[in-house]
Amino acid sequence: MVELGDHCHTFVIPRLQKVIAGEDKGDVTGVVGWQGGGGYRYFKLAPSLLETDRWGREVISKAYNAEMLAEALCKIEGFTYAPSDAVYWQQGHSTEHDFIYVTTQSFGVERLQQLSEEVGTERSLLLLCSAFRGHTDRWPNLTVKKIPSHIRSRCEWGHDDYSLNVGNLPQAPARTEPREPSTAKNIAGQPDLFGLGLGGIDEQRLDDYVVSGLVDFDDVAYDEHADLLYDLSEQVVTHLQGYLSLEGTRKVLRLQKKDIARFVHAQMQKHFWQDLAVEYEVVVTRGFTALRPSAYTALVGEQPIDFKTSPSDKSNMSKYLFGGFARCLYALQKFQSDAERKLAVILERESLKWFKPAKGQFQIFYKWGSDHPEYQPDFVAETDDRIFMLEPKAANQMTDEEVLAKREAAERWCIQASDHARGYGGKPWTYVLIPHDAIAENMTLDGLATLYAAHAGP
Repeated sequence: MVELGDHCHTFVIPRLQKVIAGEDKGDVTGVVGWQGGGGYRYFKLAPSLLETDRWGREVISKAYNAEMLAEALCKIEGFTYAPSDAVYWQQGHSTEHDFIYVTTQSFGVERLQQLSEEVGTERSLLLLCSAFRGHTDRWPNLTVKKIPSHIRSRCEWGHDDYSLNVGNLPQAPARTEPREPSTAKNIAGQPDLFGLGLGGIDEQRLDDYVVSGLVDFDDVAYDEHADLLYDLSEQVVTHLQGYLSLEGTRKVLRLQKKDIARFVHAQMQKHFWQDLAVEYEVVVTRGFTALRPSAYTALVGEQPIDFKTSPSDKSNMSKYLFGGFARCLYALQKFQSDAERKLAVILERESLKWFKPAKGQFQIFYKWGSDHPEYQPDFVAETDDRIFMLEPKAANQMTDEEVLAKREAAERWCIQASDHARGYGGKPWTYVLIPHDAIAENMTLDGLATLYAAHAGP
């Protein structure tokens, strides 16, 4: 039974409830003497996953958020959408041992290796991500797929009206061998307007050669950037047609598509801006993760140094292994500088517990160019009224662009963690970026936070 409008709520459901309760005596229920019982299922049809853009291409509807997208991709891949509260990468399953993880993050070799280890040898995982690097055959328990650019989460591109510098635009070498016309079709059965990035498909429109190359980049989403992409592509085509015939232009665009796309993308990045006013909803589904194991290399028979003792040779602090902690969650620690050791002295004196997080503990990712590498803070410490995320940094690096990008990502993380903690009466989070030369053993943690906190939770 399918109903449009409000009839389902105003008529169908009340009638069914009466039938089940044995209170409906009209029509067929009265004729057959129905005494009640039974049941029904009520489903609400979701909005369409796809919509058509101004160029006639089907794209993911803007009404879908990350969770809805994950649910839709689970259905497409044949998985049951059932996100786990305990394991972040278990967003759905097809069997009790086979899982799916949908994310708009990028994965390098280290992250794939880490994920493979977490999945283990008795389970398998289908990973759908925005981009990945490495030969996935190395991880037999992982199947890795890239979410198409026009499907994955949108990013914000802006540009002032500018003209491409086309003076060094790549040109194709002469080629004389005959070519067969493309017969590629899209999912609607129409000639495919977008190539596969191989430089071998004849597009119907010249500017589609450039656009189809640009959407292969991880930081370009067709549905958000279409106006910009076609504007830049038209500039390329106009430049080439200034000195080439129609067939010559098509030949250059077809054979040099990748090089031209890289050329245009490089200039796009110079004119990139991020709209800081755009807000993204982050949903925190769990309040903690298990403490990750932390491994260190040390010489055979090497004894740890008491952390309260400053080594005579501070030029290579990372070679020393420190112990003697009472409030650290790990028995042993290594420090990259004496400033880190001094901060550990302060934390041992003033915190309830603290630790240096292992890689992957917090999964904070920051934007650096077109990549999203992971940021791991140096220290995390809990006090009576809050939790601190602490980052000692060389004083001459405090304003480096990458340091500031990490701080921004950590600050956002602390805001979301504080909001989540507020829901159950937990402690707020505060991120503190500290110049190394400001740390002294006689300082207080609150004093450092007052001077250098980037974000203090309520």
